[in-house]
Amino acid sequence: MVRPSLLAGLLAAEALLVLLYFVTNSGVLPGALGHRLGVLFDLDAEQSVGAWFSASQLLVIGLTLWSASEHVAGADRPTPWFLRLAGGGFVFLSADEAAAVHEALSRAVYKASPSVAPFGHEHSAWVVVYGVAAVLLVAFFWPQVKRFWRAFPAPSALGLAGAAVLLAGATGLESLGYLHLFMGHVEVALEETLEMIGATLMLLAALAVKDAVTDGRLRR
Repeated sequence: MVRPSLLAGLLAAEALLVLLYFVTNSGVLPGALGHRLGVLFDLDAEQSVGAWFSASQLLVIGLTLWSASEHVAGADRPTPWFLRLAGGGFVFLSADEAAAVHEALSRAVYKASPSVAPFGHEHSAWVVVYGVAAVLLVAFFWPQVKRFWRAFPAPSALGLAGAAVLLAGATGLESLGYLHLFMGHVEVALEETLEMIGATLMLLAALAVKDAVTDGRLRR
């Protein structure tokens, strides 16, 4: 199920991004070039290599699940439309990461009702909106979620672990930053590292689902 070469490659790329973030944002590269490289590799910026990498991982997850829907069959498996819906959700999250949709949503929600935002921070309102939406979607599609888990138990567990790691960075460490308990380059690096590793685990899970529904023909 786990693809060692792919996992090693993605983790190496993520480690390189973190290293470049510290080097280019430490002030050791002076002048205009240093500033441009700092912006390019700033893990806390929306238009950066790190954001592109994360958006790409989410996009591949979505496309993989959508592709798997063409092969899924059987009364004991989720329906094709459910896999397409899940794939579409990850494509949306990819677009969100690339275009900072949640940032704009947070500002709009905070402007309309500041009490909605956890910790009273403008940029944290998206956590409540996305959290409520996720709970409602899981509850509404619960029969399909159970079918998915029963049909693909190992990939489901891996994907859930990846989601937990991603959320630990996206909401856990970010919340500490809102509370001014953990800030600076180290906090940003840890937060983004957890998000990237979480997405990597979910990508491996999506590929395992694709392998399962195509009888392993995609495995190399």
